[in-house]
Amino acid sequence: MPTRVRTTDLLDLAAAALAPAGEAAAGLVARALVDAEVRGHHRFGLRLLDGLPAGSRDELSASLSLPASGDLERASTSVDLAGRFAPTAVAALIDPARRAAREHGVSLVRLREVGPFGRLAPFVAAVAQRGAIGLLTMSSKSFVAPHGGHRAVLGTNPFALAVPTRGHPLVVDTASSAITAAHWHDAQSGQSRVPEGALVDATGAATTSAADAVAIAARGGLLGTSIGIAIEALTAAATGLLSDPAGAPRGGLLLVIEPTGDAADAGEELAGRLVEAGGRVPGQPVPWPDSIDVDAGRHRFLTLLAALA
Repeated sequence: MPTRVRTTDLLDLAAAALAPAGEAAAGLVARALVDAEVRGHHRFGLRLLDGLPAGSRDELSASLSLPASGDLERASTSVDLAGRFAPTAVAALIDPARRAAREHGVSLVRLREVGPFGRLAPFVAAVAQRGAIGLLTMSSKSFVAPHGGHRAVLGTNPFALAVPTRGHPLVVDTASSAITAAHWHDAQSGQSRVPEGALVDATGAATTSAADAVAIAARGGLLGTSIGIAIEALTAAATGLLSDPAGAPRGGLLLVIEPTGDAADAGEELAGRLVEAGGRVPGQPVPWPDSIDVDAGRHRFLTLLAALA
């Protein structure tokens, strides 16, 4: 059952619930969750908070905090996120990674044991807003069949890239799969439908039946397969975590690159070319309405977390 709330009130409530992560990280993730709700991407909104512990403040703080990982401002570092709420942990890594890139030219953070995450765009956009180039990749359980295949061997392998401009960063946020794993799961429970060509059955034929499907199709066929292989090979080689049908721990990479000169000039020129050619600049913000409908149960849970924090 939905309840109507003011968007700014929802943002403040989410930030309060995530406060143990620190003001900057809580603010970034709160905005990402509310923005997902505004866009109708509810599986990447408040739903992500469902697994947070609500038994005590200490448990909540431990889940939201960044684990002790030594010096985070090296050119390359690894962080194990087991038992942590991945979005706030990655948000807290952005500033150390930015400082490392400023000193070393590049910063690579290898993410291990990554839990549910949601949209990647807000995190790389935050990197670009700090004047650097940001890339974020994630592996996943094997959900995707290769082009022409009949069995899942690749993850959905989302990735996002952001480059500074004079205004809002240019952000590409996509995945190698035709739909998300959450979309397939929702379709299996009757909560949504899947588009033509998004799933494949045991013979490799396209199907719209979530029950008959054995895998998600690669986005764009061979192109999606190639991108999926590239992202998975890169992430697996760096973290040692390959996608697995049984759902082995997944990994990710946060790459922050110090630009040569003013990256905003190149980003602005590319954005201008896209517009002049009749295209659009990806990653632009969506205006927020004054109020939105959210799941009443999740709103109550968010209120409980905020009181606990």
